[in-house]
Amino acid sequence: EGRRLGLLRSSGNIAGLVGITIVYLFATSTGMRPLFIVSGILIAIGGLVVFRIRAPVTANNQRILLRRQYTLFYVLQFLSGTRRHVFMTFALFALVRIHGASIETIAILSFLNQIASIISAYYFGQWIDRYGEKPILAWGFGGLTFVFLGYAFVTATWILFILYIVDNILFNNSIAISTYVEKILVEPSDLRPTMVTGQTMNHIAAVIVPITGGLLWQAYGHVVPFVLGAVVAAVSVVVSLRITTDRQAQRETLPSKRQWCQTGK
Repeated sequence: EGRRLGLLRSSGNIAGLVGITIVYLFATSTGMRPLFIVSGILIAIGGLVVFRIRAPVTANNQRILLRRQYTLFYVLQFLSGTRRHVFMTFALFALVRIHGASIETIAILSFLNQIASIISAYYFGQWIDRYGEKPILAWGFGGLTFVFLGYAFVTATWILFILYIVDNILFNNSIAISTYVEKILVEPSDLRPTMVTGQTMNHIAAVIVPITGGLLWQAYGHVVPFVLGAVVAAVSVVVSLRITTDRQAQRETLPSKRQWCQTGK
């Protein structure tokens, strides 16, 4: 599963690389209006492709599923979303606003970042299959803790450029969250609503983080949002270490409703 999800993530990064190249070519030659026309055409083509997808019909039409067996998954999704949106919202802004990076530099950085992400996503998928979710998540979040601290306190711009690419490489550890939940499913039909619930947790962070982080930046400076991001990453390490993907262990530590009724507890 990890290898396949890694390949999918790499495919998405390849599309991102193509998009960056198209934007650069149009921006330096024809201007922005043709770029928006081409973008609209590509979106329309994507919509037509989606309509041709024939998903299997399942009996479980539940869209949101809250189950205590999946608590770690929900927490990891929220923490991962929080960490991701802190960096997405404020890292590039800090490079431009605080450290004076030019548009051309950001474009080159984005290009190199996509190449690194294409390669690393594939290998992360393989490592998850080989070593399991716990070490990949723990080491990934541990590395991200230092990335945030670097953006909070390091002033050398070239180091921050490297850390930007490192962050996007380590973000591929989130593949392990998806493979983890599939291994702890109580019922196979739980997969879709559980994934939807996890994405909801992630999007809650997407709403909260930019507003809160922006207010903190304005009040206390750029250091505070990144320090809080480091705290979130460190907490994620602790949560990751509680992961177990052994189904039998899950059943022993988390009794079913039937067992609770039989014991009268």
